[in-house]
Amino acid sequence: MGKLCPEEVELRFLAEQWMDWTVSELGPAMHPVFWGLVRTPPEERNQQAIESGIKACIRLFSMLDKHLQHSGFVCGSDFTMGDIPAGAMAYRWFNMEIDRPALEALQEWYEKLLERPAYREHVVMPLT
Repeated sequence: MGKLCPEEVELRFLAEQWMDWTVSELGPAMHPVFWGLVRTPPEERNQQAIESGIKACIRLFSMLDKHLQHSGFVCGSDFTMGDIPAGAMAYRWFNMEIDRPALEALQEWYEKLLERPAYREHVVMPLT
């Protein structure tokens, strides 16, 4: 196994669980927010869909925040493949002009991601 895929079976499946969660829950919640605010002209925005998506994202990022309160990364103290999809969504979340609650563990995790050269190179870019 590589460095991103945990050797320990329980941690590997935890990483896969969070990757699936990002694709099936967080991604669909983020879609109307990102597309509505970043890729849709203001006069064409569906504000109700954007607000609904923000509420869903708050609920979901709160879940991740609660999980991160017990670990530095999604699967414990090490960065793994489980951090990558949610980390990409977190970049969008923290860089859109929206009101969001302070989620301390989520913020700390995001700041750790920003310290990673690959994250800065491949994820940190203008939202378009």
